[in-house]
Amino acid sequence: MNWMKTIVTITDSEGLAIALHRYLRCTYSDDIESYYMTYRNKSAQLYGALYKQTDLFILEMFRSYDLGLRAEAIPVTENLWNNGKKAVIVCGSAKGEKIGSSIYWDLGSRVSFCELLKGVTTQVIDWENELSKLKEIFKEYCFTPSHHRHSYTVFSRF
Repeated sequence: MNWMKTIVTITDSEGLAIALHRYLRCTYSDDIESYYMTYRNKSAQLYGALYKQTDLFILEMFRSYDLGLRAEAIPVTENLWNNGKKAVIVCGSAKGEKIGSSIYWDLGSRVSFCELLKGVTTQVIDWENELSKLKEIFKEYCFTPSHHRHSYTVFSRF
């Protein structure tokens, strides 16, 4: 497997991050470097060298805030793609078959998680169209948290 070497998983809960990390380690064994963190501690753990060497980010769709759930992965993915990085979004729902996105996976998706990862890293993706579709579907969860002083963008320092 030479289509990716370093994967970083960022989720709301540490349990999901660990589960995805273990899945990647079992599926790809020593072929990849896998790191995981939560949205809360990503700033401390996602240092420059790790960010630069990462081939793929796996992001949980939702993050919990005082105001409720936010579709955190959408702005993060948008920013990553704008900076030349690839990302996929995972979610605990089962709407994947209806959504039909090449950058989104959940339990209802038609393709396996491995197939989605390979597709994102080996094929040309119209990420603007993919993100537009996800923004429309999850629009009720697209809000700016009160502590964000600027826009909907995350990872603005990269």
